[in-house]
Amino acid sequence: MQLLNPLPPSDLPAEALYARLRSRRAGLRTAPLPDGIEPVTVETELRAVLNWVFRRMDRRLRRQLGPYLEIVAMRQLILWLRYRLAKETPPAAVQRSTLINLALLDRLETIDAPLRLVETLEALLAADYPLVDGLGETWLKQGPGGVEQQLGRGILEHGRAQVRQPTVRQLILGLIDLRNVLTIVKSWHWQVRAIPRLVAGGELAGDELLRVWQRQDRRRLSRLVSRVAGHRTDSGQPRGIEKALLDGLTRRLQRAGRDPLSPALVLDYLWLCQVQAHNRLIRQAGPLLPDGILAEALLA
Repeated sequence: MQLLNPLPPSDLPAEALYARLRSRRAGLRTAPLPDGIEPVTVETELRAVLNWVFRRMDRRLRRQLGPYLEIVAMRQLILWLRYRLAKETPPAAVQRSTLINLALLDRLETIDAPLRLVETLEALLAADYPLVDGLGETWLKQGPGGVEQQLGRGILEHGRAQVRQPTVRQLILGLIDLRNVLTIVKSWHWQVRAIPRLVAGGELAGDELLRVWQRQDRRRLSRLVSRVAGHRTDSGQPRGIEKALLDGLTRRLQRAGRDPLSPALVLDYLWLCQVQAHNRLIRQAGPLLPDGILAEALLA
C-alpha cells in the first residue's frame, strides 16, 4: 500500500500553482506567522498549508516531489502513532491528513492493541516500503521509541534512493545531515554510550560523524556543519548547530526557488512554512528544553 493519498491530481497546470505560491511566499516573508499559538494549532496550520498545496499539484509535480512528500507524510503518521501506541486519542490536529492514504488510516484506526497495530502497519506497507521490515520485532525490543526511530530513519533512506529531481535531492540530503547531527548532539547530552545509528547517504560522511561522536569533538562537528551549511558557525551548542543547518538549507532552496516555473519554488514555499512553524515552537518551548534541543519537532 502506498503511503501517499491517491487523491486525483489537479487538472490545472503547474503554472497556476506556481503563480499562487509566488504571491503567498512573498506575503509570508514580509509577514511571518505570529508567536504565542499552541503547538497543536501550529501543527494544524502547517497541515492546512501542505494539504492546500498537495491538492493543487498536477501529476508530474507530485511525481517529482513524491520522495519529499512521503517524508512529510511519514512524520505525520509517526505523530499519529505516538498517541495510538500510548493508548491515547490523537488530537484533531493529527488525526487525519490529506497527504496520508486514508485507506491506510482506516485499517489502523480499528486496532487497539499496540503490537497488533505495529504489525498491521508493517504488513500494509511492506510491499512498497522495505523500511518497515521487522517493525513488530522492534516494538517488542525497543518499544515506541524504536518504532519511531526505524520509521524516521527508513523514510529518509527510502527518499534518498527514490529521488530524481535535483532540488528535492538536495533537500533530502540536508534533512539526513540534520537528523544525524542532532542524533549525535542528543547522544552527548544524554550521555548515551551505545553507538548512534545514523541515516546513510547525507553530505556528511557517517564514519566521520561517528569519529566526532566517539571523541566528543564539538569543534570538529562545528567545522563539518559550517562546511555543508555554507557559512561559518563557531557555536558548539545544539541550538547554534541546528540553526546553521536550517539556515544553510533555507538559502539553498531560496536560490533554487528563484526560477518562477520550477518545482523548487514549491519546495521553497513549503520549507519556509515548516521552518517558521519550527521556530515558533522553539521560541515557545525553548526554556523547557534541555540545552535548547527541540529534536525533530517539525523537520526530518
